[in-house]
Amino acid sequence: MTIKGQTDPPAGGSWNNYLHMKEEKSSKKVSKWIVFTSMPFQMGATIYLCYLLGDWVDERLGVEGGWWTKGLTMLGVLASLVQFIRQANRISKNE
Repeated sequence: MTIKGQTDPPAGGSWNNYLHMKEEKSSKKVSKWIVFTSMPFQMGATIYLCYLLGDWVDERLGVEGGWWTKGLTMLGVLASLVQFIRQANRISKNE
């Protein structure tokens, strides 16, 4: 069996092992893209939920100026950035 000009199987294995390894690498690339494309949605959801919680606390306590909304929204931004960095580090370690 010939694959794009190769006449012998790769060193140390058969064509089946070679093709299986090639499929695993391509599936890992796809899963990385899925993780990276889902990250903005996770970040947006985290920030929005913190905003809603802050707005609810402001209304409940009658706080003028929306300080709980501002503070919890910033906490949501910080939490989503930490989550993003952790996922990016985990992906880069698995390469």
